[in-house]
Amino acid sequence: MYTKLLVEATLGRPVQVKGAEGPVTITREQLAGKIYGLDFVTKLMEDILARGGRAVQELRLQGVNIADGINSPSTN
Repeated sequence: MYTKLLVEATLGRPVQVKGAEGPVTITREQLAGKIYGLDFVTKLMEDILARGGRAVQELRLQGVNIADGINSPSTN
């Protein structure tokens, strides 16, 4: 959605989004910042998840399976 809005803004068309008090006009720079921020957070989460997956694989190679205790019911 933001990419489409950025194209519109680059073509010189006014871009408005819903705000708390009604429509708000946003600039190309604001749109580009929102896109950059979303891309940054997405990449960060992907990196964290990739490292977590590799860590789980390495632990399993060492004979440790942490997933076994996470979902199993307590026997206390």
